[in-house]
Amino acid sequence: MQRDRTIRDEILQPGFAVVLVAAWLQPRGRGLSLRMCRFSGGLLQKRLMWAGDRSRIPPSLGREIAAMLHAAADPRRALLVGTGNGWRRLVALFRPEILHTARTLDLTKLVRRLHPHLPARAGFEQMARAMNLSSFLDEEKPAGTLVEEVLWKALSEADERKFDLDGLMHFASLPPRRPDFTSYDFQPSEIAAVPPGPGVYLFYDHAGVLLYVGKSRNLARRFREYFSPRARVPEKLETIWRAIHRFSLIETGSDLEATLLEQYMIEEAGPRLNVMRRVAEDAARYDVPAVPVAVVERSTRPDAAEVFFFGRGRALQVRIRPHRPAPAGLLKAVNWHLGRARAFRLTQTMRDWGKPGEVIGLRYFAAHRSHLHWVELEEGYPARVLVATIMTAARRRLMGETPPGPYRPSPGVPF
Repeated sequence: MQRDRTIRDEILQPGFAVVLVAAWLQPRGRGLSLRMCRFSGGLLQKRLMWAGDRSRIPPSLGREIAAMLHAAADPRRALLVGTGNGWRRLVALFRPEILHTARTLDLTKLVRRLHPHLPARAGFEQMARAMNLSSFLDEEKPAGTLVEEVLWKALSEADERKFDLDGLMHFASLPPRRPDFTSYDFQPSEIAAVPPGPGVYLFYDHAGVLLYVGKSRNLARRFREYFSPRARVPEKLETIWRAIHRFSLIETGSDLEATLLEQYMIEEAGPRLNVMRRVAEDAARYDVPAVPVAVVERSTRPDAAEVFFFGRGRALQVRIRPHRPAPAGLLKAVNWHLGRARAFRLTQTMRDWGKPGEVIGLRYFAAHRSHLHWVELEEGYPARVLVATIMTAARRRLMGETPPGPYRPSPGVPF
């Protein structure tokens, strides 16, 4: 297949050679995984693949590598594209002068510039999905060819932006942009000190007005994404960089609790940078499970678990200590969820997230049920039996004894 039929001559002139060097070095040890391709006129001319000890590269392979690199030496007729943590070292080993004379392009940096929303350590599968190459991933082709597909897709996207080759090289080599901490009421050291657990974060402007509410399963990672240097800054992040003055954090016991708290705060405060404000309007999109469930989540709080109930127009959360007696709030929540109680008073271990929480909880359950733990609250069992089942499931969840999925009351339990 001729790859560059849809790419203008301003990027790849007829007969222009593209040499791809994908080389990965093992973090420890001397292992090397190498893939090299030479294209001319968009057609694959030669491909080299090798894996082994980099101190024992066969002489014949070394000569082939040097010959392929030589094909990229003329900057007027060729482009050298590299990726992986070892491609520059490999080129320096066989043709060091090429790093100074040839046109060189880092494929990973180019893709991140074209798709700035990608995480800093995105792999090629994530890149491929961001570039609408999911169909290629589904075809179960050899993994190595994915690098080649990403290369040609990146060149095609650059062509759509009307880059010529010089413009593409300039675009890929621009220094990353950094947030201006001089206008903030916090410093990079405070970003580095953000805890790694789940929680909700709040951004405020200079007047103290709440700008944005967000949540993350890992707050430390999310803040690194927000305030790390970027090749291209998305419009939303650009707005946050300009408007933010300070931030605050609310750590939660679980990711699900953070999701519910985020929506509650958006509903209450209506921050201007939050797009999704009225999730309750989408209630018809989510189905209530056929059998009522109690989702059991491990808590970040010591020796604790969080139990969530969704249905009957509200979401309830009960914090329990699995190795202690069940709190009274758990029995109240079970009775209410099964329709055996019309009203109740919240205890200190309970929280009512209301109707929006029910919708968020059902959506979360549908999206993440493959790795969630839950107890099916089957009709016919006494409430105290179901409470005991939830406590047992929570103990086993904390001890890592049960795989994700439903946990049912024992059929031998008397009614």
